[in-house]
Amino acid sequence: MLDSGIFWVWAHNISIIVLSSACTSFLNYYFLIYFFDKKKYFIYVLSIFTLVLIAFLTMGYFLMPISAIEKIKMSEPSIPHLGSLVVTIILSTLFRFAQRGIQKENEFKEASQKRTEMELKLLQMQLQPHFLFNSLNNLYATNLSNQHKANEMILQLADLLRYQLEIGKREKINLLEEITFTENYIALEKIRLSNCELSIEKEGNFDNFQIPPLLLLPLVENAFKHSQDIKKQFVKITFIQKDNIFTFICQNSIAKDILQKKSNKIGLENVKKRLEILYENQHTFSTEHTENVFFVFLEIKF
Repeated sequence: MLDSGIFWVWAHNISIIVLSSACTSFLNYYFLIYFFDKKKYFIYVLSIFTLVLIAFLTMGYFLMPISAIEKIKMSEPSIPHLGSLVVTIILSTLFRFAQRGIQKENEFKEASQKRTEMELKLLQMQLQPHFLFNSLNNLYATNLSNQHKANEMILQLADLLRYQLEIGKREKINLLEEITFTENYIALEKIRLSNCELSIEKEGNFDNFQIPPLLLLPLVENAFKHSQDIKKQFVKITFIQKDNIFTFICQNSIAKDILQKKSNKIGLENVKKRLEILYENQHTFSTEHTENVFFVFLEIKF
């Protein structure tokens, strides 16, 4: 049976080792933050050397050898004691480096998220003057030929711009709201293009999903822009929601030289970038064209 005196010596020694290791670990962690992280390497090394020396001598002074219980003679410092201090310093250093790595990763993610949010805001802001510029051009051209139509367009455009300013402040809107806004824009174009063959088809329930505002508008806007100055002008738009998948299909007549104009690609490029940011692996977006028809296909998986 273990002698009670030896037991208390062991308990005393273990307490001293644990206390010394804990203090060494804490102080090393402190030195890493205030010296190493600030690139004060010489001060850090000097501090660690001093810390180890003090802890080593302290342990050697307070540890009691089991062979001298009666004399309570203090033990001499030994290599195993030094090893425990070194291990403690290594472990606390690894912990600090791991913590720094996690902090850096979180900071990188936060910065990346802020850049993404800023890019999305810039892309959305780009749409508003682009839409207004195109609308004013159309309004001016209509006013030259038909002032009555121009007056109707002004009233419709004012409502669209008012609503656009309202939803532009929100990150996402109801899918049904977006489709309704798009239909209101189509109503504006119908005033100007009375000879355009227009078809709109809707299938499914659009009220349970959220999308970024003004995502569909540039696609519809380009359809009408591509179709202008064509005798047999048509625009066909389809909205489908099925099994948590939203599908948008747009077909329109097109002039042979319209695709060469850079201004007609701004809206499509804007939509493409926003989709890549918001729905990286959850969407399909493609455009095709023949000699007379332009196709846009968009699919979003919610």
